Amino acid sequence: MEGAVDAFTQCASLDADRACDAALARLFHHNGLIQDAPPRYLRAVAAASSSMSCRGEGCVLRVPLLNDAAIALEATGNTQAAVALLREAVQLDPLNEQSVGNLALYLRDLGEVAESLKWGRRGVDI
Repeated sequence: MEGAVDAFTQCASLDADRACDAALARLFHHNGLIQDAPPRYLRAVAAASSSMSCRGEGCVLRVPLLNDAAIALEATGNTQAAVALLREAVQLDPLNEQSVGNLALYLRDLGEVAESLKWGRRGVDI
């Protein structure tokens, strides 16, 4: 894992499109280092290469990236920021089950029960 982190860190320092940041964030996220993932996710989310219409090498699809970033943010205690990313994700893809479900759960955690139920019902409908 250390070698992969080093390689992606070096790649991220050279990568203006931030695809390496997304890969490094996911590496941290899925290997027990979730506390290190949010800053990398947020850099990748801010990059032009994470648009819905990108193609080719270095393309990072936006909705899955937003959802992954939201999961990492919530896991590290930043549920408000996670909800903001999920709102964007469901605006871009209102049928994305994962984003809709996570939005319902995180809104519930914030005490926004009525809106949580709305999104939960939408998730069941999907």
